[in-house]
Amino acid sequence: MVCQQCADAPCLEACPEEAISRDAETNAVVVDQDLCIQCGSCVSACVIGLDAVASEQKLAIRLDEDTQFPLKCDLCGGDPQCVKFCPTEALVYTDNLVEGEFGVGEMMEALEFFLQQKELPLDRQGGK
Repeated sequence: MVCQQCADAPCLEACPEEAISRDAETNAVVVDQDLCIQCGSCVSACVIGLDAVASEQKLAIRLDEDTQFPLKCDLCGGDPQCVKFCPTEALVYTDNLVEGEFGVGEMMEALEFFLQQKELPLDRQGGK
């Protein structure tokens, strides 16, 4: 499970320091580590995968083991690496879904499949 950039973003609402906001350019929910107090409220508030995994095992948003800062997908600043290196080209980064492209559900399935691979390609031409 990865961050789905929820429209209502419970993690954003749960942050007591307003360290989580929505990036105007990418529309991603992002964490400002300068404002974050590492309280974990965002992790507790996240509902992605709530029925599938325990709070401390969430991948959508979790606390870094070393720094205790929240880690979550920020769409790589508008250039998502998961899209760039998807071996099946199933992932597409777009504001508008067009015919033939995947919706969020299909994209999440493709990403989960990708993350389960033992060997990941480094480019689309099959090189390593």
